[in-house]
Amino acid sequence: MPEPRDDGSVNMLNEIQHLFRTLESQKKSSGKYDHLKFVKAVKKGNALFDNDEHHDSHEYVNWLLDELHESFIKARGDRPDLYSNYGPRESFVSEFFEGKLENTFMCLTCEKTKKRQEAFFNLSIDIEKNSSLTYCMQRFSVKELLNKGDKF
Repeated sequence: MPEPRDDGSVNMLNEIQHLFRTLESQKKSSGKYDHLKFVKAVKKGNALFDNDEHHDSHEYVNWLLDELHESFIKARGDRPDLYSNYGPRESFVSEFFEGKLENTFMCLTCEKTKKRQEAFFNLSIDIEKNSSLTYCMQRFSVKELLNKGDKF
């Protein structure tokens, strides 16, 4: 049974653990799971999903991964020795889904460069019809000229 957090919200890490444990413990390859409990936890966890409207799956996955990541870090806060192979801001979510994007900025006047790394759980890449993933990745990383409001 998921334990409520101090603020009264539901811990999605416990909810997803319960979901997988229930599915894994089924004797047959097909079984049943009361999905309404999980849906209720999602609605309680994020007001954006607290309705019966159709939602973007990308938004949902982003929220769920972030929620699982933060819940894991919070849950092990008192027991860092329990998961010693993870750093202070790392989790199984970051191990499987996190990447690093490096941006390089160059001043066109003095040619001085600055690099900045950003962590991400997913990239929004435009996939064009009849094109390869390699081509779409190359287009994602094309050089841009920053000017006026875009400058740093």
